[in-house]
Amino acid sequence: MHIIFRRPHESNSLIKNFFYKTFGVPHVGMRVRGRAVLSVFPQKTSLRILDVGSGATYFSYELQKRGHHVTSLDSLRGVSEGDIEKFKTIFKKGGQTLHFVEGNATHLPFPKESFDAIIIADVIEHIEDEDKVMKEMHRVLKPGGFFIASTPTLGFHSGRFKRFFRFLHQHTFLKRLPLWDTVQLYPKSHMKSEGHVREYSLQHWKNLCARHHFRLRDWTYEYKFFGAFFVELYHTFTFVDRYGNYLFPFMYPFTFIDSLLPIKGTGIALVAYKL
Repeated sequence: MHIIFRRPHESNSLIKNFFYKTFGVPHVGMRVRGRAVLSVFPQKTSLRILDVGSGATYFSYELQKRGHHVTSLDSLRGVSEGDIEKFKTIFKKGGQTLHFVEGNATHLPFPKESFDAIIIADVIEHIEDEDKVMKEMHRVLKPGGFFIASTPTLGFHSGRFKRFFRFLHQHTFLKRLPLWDTVQLYPKSHMKSEGHVREYSLQHWKNLCARHHFRLRDWTYEYKFFGAFFVELYHTFTFVDRYGNYLFPFMYPFTFIDSLLPIKGTGIALVAYKL
C-alpha cells in the first residue's frame, strides 16, 4: 500500500521527522482527500502541473516526488510568507525544490497552454466567480490537458453525523461541558468560518465542465462513512481537534473501509479534460 503525504517535518525533531517520513502527515481529512484526488490522477509521468491554492503544499510535494514538475500557486490568505519559507525547508530536506508563485485562481499569472495538468483541491468552493476560474484553467492548460478538483458536496456542512451531535448539544446535559466547537457544529457558521460560498453536486460539476469545454471523465466520493465520522468529530469536539495527531493512528485505518461502500460521500474528487 502506497502511503501518501510522506515528507520531512519542518522542525529538527527526530521523532516528528521519523513519523512524518514513515507514516505521512497525521491529518485524517487531508489524507482522505488526498487518496481520492490521487486515485483519479492519470498514470502519466513528467507532467508540468499547476497546484492552484497549494496551501500547505501537500499535493505539490507528493506529485513532485513522483517525478512531475510542479508549480505551487497561492494567494497567501490561508498561509503566510513565513509558511512558504517553512515549506521550502521541508522540500529541501526531502531533496526537492519548491517552485512557488503568488497569485489567485481567477487571474492565473501564466501564458496560455503552460501546463499539462492542474490540481485545484479545496479551492473553487471559496471563490464567488467559479466561471472565471474555469476559464482561466482552460486558458493555461495545454490541448488535451486535464484538471483534478476536490470539493465539498451537498450536505458537507450539515454533516452525516453532526445531526446527532447537534441533538446532544441542544438537548442533553453535555451542552454545559466545554467540549464543543459550536462554530463548526452548525451548518451556516461552519460554512462561513471555512469561507465556502457553495457546495457541489455531481450534476453541478457536469454542467460547469460542459459550459467551459471540459469533459468530465472520472470521479470518486470522499468522506463516505468512517471518513465523514472522524472529520465531523474534529469539527465538533475541541479535544479531538486538539489531540488529533495522537488519535490519527487509531482513526485513519478505518477510512479505507469507505472504498468498499456503494454510497455517496460529503466530498468529491474528479478529473476533467480540456476539449
